Amino acid sequence: MKYTIIRNSKQYYKYAEILEKLVTEKGDRDDIDLLTLLIEDYDRRTGPAEIEMDPIDMIKFIMEENRMKDKDLAEILGVGRSYISLLLSRKRRLPLDKAIKLATHWKLDQAVLTRPYQVKRDLEMA
Repeated sequence: MKYTIIRNSKQYYKYAEILEKLVTEKGDRDDIDLLTLLIEDYDRRTGPAEIEMDPIDMIKFIMEENRMKDKDLAEILGVGRSYISLLLSRKRRLPLDKAIKLATHWKLDQAVLTRPYQVKRDLEMA
């Protein structure tokens, strides 16, 4: 397969999936090395923009990119769908432990999901 410089998140996630499969199945070392370099390059070029993104917007972005539904996120975090609804509508804060769990699951820098963000205070739950 011919690999190119990563130009968008769709291509990024496609290459990440291929890399994961190659590593798991002990695939061609040259392909693994090349994909690793391409992914790291994309991370360097786009990383600061992601870190500036609000944690909830980042979660929504990743969910959209991966065609995830609320129930999928609820399963990852081990919570109910109503909790996810409150979280995504900014009526509940993302606790540190859940942010770390998501960052680990999605292989993100934790800083992306632990930044402060606005919550609808009048409906915020403690």
